[in-house]
Amino acid sequence: MTRAYALSGMLFGALLAQIAWWVWVLPPNHDEGWILHAAFLSGEGLVPYVDYGFSQGPAVPGIYAVLQGVFGPGLLGGRVATALMCFVMVVCIFDSVRRLSGPRPACLVLALLVCDPYLLAQFCQVKTYSLAALGLSSAIWCWAFGERQRGVRRTAMLIAAGGVL
Repeated sequence: MTRAYALSGMLFGALLAQIAWWVWVLPPNHDEGWILHAAFLSGEGLVPYVDYGFSQGPAVPGIYAVLQGVFGPGLLGGRVATALMCFVMVVCIFDSVRRLSGPRPACLVLALLVCDPYLLAQFCQVKTYSLAALGLSSAIWCWAFGERQRGVRRTAMLIAAGGVL
């Protein structure tokens, strides 16, 4: 059991190193500037679809506008915020598998996620991928957490999972 947790610690270290690498090395993407500009406009009080055109969901510029206040309005700030969402998503997946199947399968899932550079590269760009995956993985985590509970606590976690979705 402690070996599995030591391995998971090393895998999380490798995950953080790889995420930092992708945040810094990836060339700018057209979508990143477009989403960050939409977030800037939303932060200025403009409304998507009314004051400016935007072809994705209305939550994207609003959430990134809040994150721009924390991490800064530039590309690096947007990527750091997206990388944080990616990391939290992986933590939710790891903990969900650990709760449902134990530490060894959770380490296997974590190793598979760490070994997929395409997934991490896409989830470190300012796009909707990390945001959507974070919502799905947190809903799964709420369900996995509620699965072992009883009574009101279980019902609350299942309602939270549905609310996140």
